[in-house]
Amino acid sequence: MLARVIFIALFVLTGCYTTTIHHGYPTSEINLWEGIKVGDLNSQVVQLIGDPCIIEDNVWYYVSYSIYKKRFFSTKEYESIVLKLIFDPQTNEVIEVKNIKVSKRNLAKLLKKNDTSVTGIHDSLLRKLISKLN
Repeated sequence: MLARVIFIALFVLTGCYTTTIHHGYPTSEINLWEGIKVGDLNSQVVQLIGDPCIIEDNVWYYVSYSIYKKRFFSTKEYESIVLKLIFDPQTNEVIEVKNIKVSKRNLAKLLKKNDTSVTGIHDSLLRKLISKLN
């Protein structure tokens, strides 16, 4: 009987822990991003912090985000840091460095907004079908 009570108590308490999941590039807290300065070549940037997540013409984005979940049934919160680098098209040198921080917000509210659609460049057929169902 005591073993059963202990098992149930442990089972219930396992849902009370806090979880933090990190994705993407290391954030500026690791001091890799501070090494990027105006005038650096794009090859130097790749050598220092790697290939970017997103490339749009002469703009590179390095994205790092964290998802926080406090309890089993609680809502998730989202926090993101983005390094945006703008390059000169002729010289391939950095002309602007921006750190964009999205402070903690409720992930459910963020996902319900339909004004922005983030998808890959080459979406698969399955992803396109699922996005049409939502």
